[in-house]
Amino acid sequence: MKSMGDAIRLGTYAQVEVIRPFISMNKAEIAKLRRELGVDFSKTWSCYKGNDVHCGKCGTCVERREAFMNAGMKDPTVYRETEALPKKPSVTV
Repeated sequence: MKSMGDAIRLGTYAQVEVIRPFISMNKAEIAKLRRELGVDFSKTWSCYKGNDVHCGKCGTCVERREAFMNAGMKDPTVYRETEALPKKPSVTV
């Protein structure tokens, strides 16, 4: 992201700056901050599918569900599917 920001700044006459205020936060921390700021989560959208309700299975729905769970917050989102979240892949070094 830093390289992209540098390219945009250097490649624009007005030196447009890309601001990334949440880059060092995980999704649960962002959810907690949004709650503190009074965001009505029932009026926010994350799903890639674009239907009437969140699918519950696409990458961003999974991340949204995990964020609420990891933040210890009730998720007001209506999902078409609410099966168990996939397990994180184990990382071997």
